[in-house]
Amino acid sequence: MPRITKRFLIPLAIFSIAFTVRFYHLSSLPPGLGRDEVSVAYNAYSILKTGRDEHGRFLPLYFEAIGDQKLPVIIYISVPSVALFGLTEIGARFPFAVLGSFTVVFLYLLLKKAQSLNKLIIPKSVVYLAPLLLAVNPWHLAHSRAVYEIILGTFFLLRPLTFFYRV
Repeated sequence: MPRITKRFLIPLAIFSIAFTVRFYHLSSLPPGLGRDEVSVAYNAYSILKTGRDEHGRFLPLYFEAIGDQKLPVIIYISVPSVALFGLTEIGARFPFAVLGSFTVVFLYLLLKKAQSLNKLIIPKSVVYLAPLLLAVNPWHLAHSRAVYEIILGTFFLLRPLTFFYRV
């Protein structure tokens, strides 16, 4: 097998695992939508159709929901998937499954770059093991298959760090 193929085979397998376990039966596992998922999907649908939230405010910077407030990024990031898949479980959960999957990719890229800088001593096994563990981590998996802010937080933490070290 050519050397270049071996180098990309392990990361490709890890990424495939991450994407597969996050998208497998996304509409039915977990069963039904939680009230936060319904609120996010409905507000995304309302923004898509009218440009206003469920309370009639035009493109708000915060969203009031059932007894709490939602971050605007969650709603606005859900608008394209609600437009594509409609008001369904997949429409609500799709962006979070994508971001959860790409978090695994950015963790790999960050560790690979940190290893090549020789400023951090990171064994080759950690570069492959950490993304694999994140790909199958039950906590991260459960949260990336539903609408949770923590998935946005981990993604938007790793992505800039990865690009910071690539410069």
